[in-house]
Amino acid sequence: MRILLVHHDSPTLLGLSQVLREREIVVSIAHNAAMATERASLGEYDVVLVSRVLAEATDEGLGVIDALALELPSPPPVIVLATPGTEASPSEVHEGDIDGMLTKLGELAPVERERTSLMPASFTMKRTPVASLLLAFADEKRSGTLTVTTAKGRAVACVFEGQLVDVLFGKHQGEKALARLVAAKDGNTQFSPGDPGVLARLDTPTQALVSRASERAEAFAMLAARFDVPIEDVYYMQSANFTEGDDRGLASRILDRLRGPMSLGQLVDELGPPDVEILGAVVALEATGHVRRVDGDVGERAPIASHEEVQQLRASASKARGHGYAGLGRIIIAAAPSRLAGLSQALLGIVEAVAPDDPNPTLPLPHTMAELRLGEGVAVDVVALPLVPAYAPLWPLAVAGAHAVVTLDDSHEALEEACASTARHLHSARALVTSFDPTRPQDVAALLRAALEIGG
Repeated sequence: MRILLVHHDSPTLLGLSQVLREREIVVSIAHNAAMATERASLGEYDVVLVSRVLAEATDEGLGVIDALALELPSPPPVIVLATPGTEASPSEVHEGDIDGMLTKLGELAPVERERTSLMPASFTMKRTPVASLLLAFADEKRSGTLTVTTAKGRAVACVFEGQLVDVLFGKHQGEKALARLVAAKDGNTQFSPGDPGVLARLDTPTQALVSRASERAEAFAMLAARFDVPIEDVYYMQSANFTEGDDRGLASRILDRLRGPMSLGQLVDELGPPDVEILGAVVALEATGHVRRVDGDVGERAPIASHEEVQQLRASASKARGHGYAGLGRIIIAAAPSRLAGLSQALLGIVEAVAPDDPNPTLPLPHTMAELRLGEGVAVDVVALPLVPAYAPLWPLAVAGAHAVVTLDDSHEALEEACASTARHLHSARALVTSFDPTRPQDVAALLRAALEIGG
């Protein structure tokens, strides 16, 4: 026999489900009337056991009995569990009376089900939140893949024998992805039973993972509510009076990103720690004067050149590919990783710049920051060359065949040697653009124009 157990008190719900399973009954659980209705609509339960509190209608909405009757063409029979210390009606049984429950269940005629628990099951997040669903799967020791579709993208949660083993949401995974997933309020989910067949990235018990993710999501929402607009429209950057200090862990990583204006939405998406920790660190840095909020118009994009100049740039870019090299022509921008982080944000503020599909490498390796599309099928890659001495042997490979190599620093002996070995000239950004500011899209556009015009 398969039953759906519905109770408003989580400890009681979990305790009852375990006791009933020990009596060789297959038990699924639900935390409220909406979740119970969605799970019962799958047609795989012989009976619903529901607490008296959730059975009847309240000021908050329909009870389980009315909801099942209204929404299901053939609702399963319902047995109401009376609260301890109260008198049970003839149709009820006390929730602590396991033998009484079994007697009631034995009196019911068997029901032939049209579906099995091996079929995919669909839910809506408004009625059955992801957190509640994952806790139910953990209690029921289920295995399968939960696919979630939200306005912010697609997520996947993998469960094996009740243990949440992996979560992916966008480009993030693990607990950061889980916190974002449980925070989502609107969308659809589908659970496909079976071994998910993935390597376990998570080994903490599911209940602890979901609880921690819910706390982080709630705390993040409270911090985000401090702002008068969505965090995607809130921009911060380093304060003008900031001076370099010793390493401060997450704070230092945030300050590196905020060398140029960046939205909080982009910041929490780029860094790996939990969103709430990043946002909390920004608030703390603002309180100490290390960062400041800037106007949202910093997000306005600058053109690479005037309409009259673009034709000439296009002609230069069409010849930017080195002889014997495949792919687009390349402009190399060399600097310390922290300076490249600020410039990359300003670079994407240029109208013609398009971000690459692949994320930046975790190691300080040469990588494409953007593709500069000049129209009529002409484009060049703008490539970052992080100046980390340990990786200097790779630099000749990066600069070979480049149309131009530009450094944000005044001089760099190892880079000069790499350029000399590949017959490339090294140019200084400040020599090409006076008063160059790598955080301003207009200045970066001017630098790229100069680099296209001078060539190697």
